[in-house]
Amino acid sequence: MNKNRQIQIENALFLMTLTGLIDNIPSNDTPEMQKFSDCLDACLSVGYKGCWIEEIPKGNGDSIFVFEHDKNTAFGSAMLKIYTDAKNGIMPPDSSEIIRILEDKNSTIKDLLSHGIALVPIPFGQKGPTSKGWNEKCNVVTDVADEALLNGLNIGIAHAYCTPRPTCAIDLDNYTESKKWLAKQSVDLYALLLAKDAVVIHSGKVNSLKLLYGLPVGMSSMPSKSIKNIDNTMMIEFRCASANGLTVQDVLPPSMHPSGTQYKFMGTGSILALPTIPAALIKVWNELITANKSVKNPTTIRSVTPETTREVARVKEMLSHVSADCAYDMYRDVVWAVLSTGWTCAERLAEEWCKTAPERFEEINFIDVANSYNNSSIENPITLGTLHHLARAGGWNG
Repeated sequence: MNKNRQIQIENALFLMTLTGLIDNIPSNDTPEMQKFSDCLDACLSVGYKGCWIEEIPKGNGDSIFVFEHDKNTAFGSAMLKIYTDAKNGIMPPDSSEIIRILEDKNSTIKDLLSHGIALVPIPFGQKGPTSKGWNEKCNVVTDVADEALLNGLNIGIAHAYCTPRPTCAIDLDNYTESKKWLAKQSVDLYALLLAKDAVVIHSGKVNSLKLLYGLPVGMSSMPSKSIKNIDNTMMIEFRCASANGLTVQDVLPPSMHPSGTQYKFMGTGSILALPTIPAALIKVWNELITANKSVKNPTTIRSVTPETTREVARVKEMLSHVSADCAYDMYRDVVWAVLSTGWTCAERLAEEWCKTAPERFEEINFIDVANSYNNSSIENPITLGTLHHLARAGGWNG
């Protein structure tokens, strides 16, 4: 074995250790561990790439190998078994057998289909399917015999059509804000990510992750719901099916992201044994579906402005001079200013104003802003005078 190859093997072993695939770098002082090294060397020798080993030219005629080391991949699971056997004194199989396993590039697709994971064909390097009717059950791949339909393509999981139960994804487009929002719903996102059976997907996009789950046994598919940030960017999505029952999809590893990064599994769980979505998340999801939450009554004192037809019309006129498509602070202040009246129609007036920017309106966001209002003039100086000032700045002359 030449020196460069030895270095490549040592680097691969180091990466396997660094990410926890194996617990330490094995020595070659036993026949079993020597065989382990030989197997890894054989994989590198054939330049196996698949999606788990990538050869990168250095420009001087040599090259380095980047080792993708995830136990959910064919390479990772095969090497983990070899290592475990070697550690326990069991002689690993010949390297030729390992190469045969690894060169079966469709083994992952076979595993998914055989475990009831319905798959959607997606053009390579894209995030979503482009064919008409892709979300209809007759157009997804569910049979191992049809795996060739997915050759050379990205793949997505068709949640509503998976068996024996539908699957779902909690799509964290903005992890930081999602964690805060879920905390308000008594859900610890960090704990979910660290769960022993957690199945997490990372596309390479910063601050973005997905959690995959199976729905409880006997539960039918759930309509997808989303929460947006106040700037109208997506925060979090609960994904399973469309409103009319057709499936939605999420891209699976080892697909390629449009940015050039590769979708990867994280977490210590397996997509072949998805955990059931926690009851706390189901509760939040159902609340979004039924939309039965209402704004808590923020008033405990009588407003100094009487709720007359004339005064209500005056407030509506002021609101018409303030754009709801504004910065969060202004958005919040206008809602609070209307609620400060204590009127029975205050919530309705505030919500109607928010809906004048329909592209950013999310009921759950409005509820959160309204429920955060404190009517104490000491702790919260936002009053109808705030709206008066903002309306004046917008051209109101009343």
